Amino acid sequence: MTPDEFKTRYLAALPDDIPPDLVAEVTTFVRFRGTEVQALEISERDKAILVESGLPQVAAPALEFFTDQLLESVPGVRSTATIGSDGFGDLIAIDRSSGAVIKYNHDDEMSPIHLAANVVSLSACLCAYAEYLHGGRDVEAFRIAVGAYDSKASQPESWWLWQIEGRGPL
Repeated sequence: MTPDEFKTRYLAALPDDIPPDLVAEVTTFVRFRGTEVQALEISERDKAILVESGLPQVAAPALEFFTDQLLESVPGVRSTATIGSDGFGDLIAIDRSSGAVIKYNHDDEMSPIHLAANVVSLSACLCAYAEYLHGGRDVEAFRIAVGAYDSKASQPESWWLWQIEGRGPL
């Protein structure tokens, strides 16, 4: 998935009836600074997403992405680059050794929770989740779309399916 494909697919998945006071918030993408992203040992495709399209500032389910802490590690967790948070106080970061996107559960001693194998996979998950929410809520279509990029994120015990099933924060 290229940066343009990601942004186009993600925005197309959003509903047409977004309240006017929320349009800017849900359609704004935060782009990461190239000099900081180049310092990360991640694939060129992942770097391109972060720099060229960026990530949605706000995305379902309760995710926020921001650039002001990119080079900072998650407190108490070495070798990470923070890129966002969830609505429950957990930080989202890129694992500098594997490139995986991990959510760190602050209620459980910063235990890692797999979100995506890499930034491109995260992009696919964000698109598939938006399509799921606004396109008929087809769980199997969601699993297939995510599984094309990341088999672990498409498993029944994954964070994404946990959200779909309404089991609350993981």
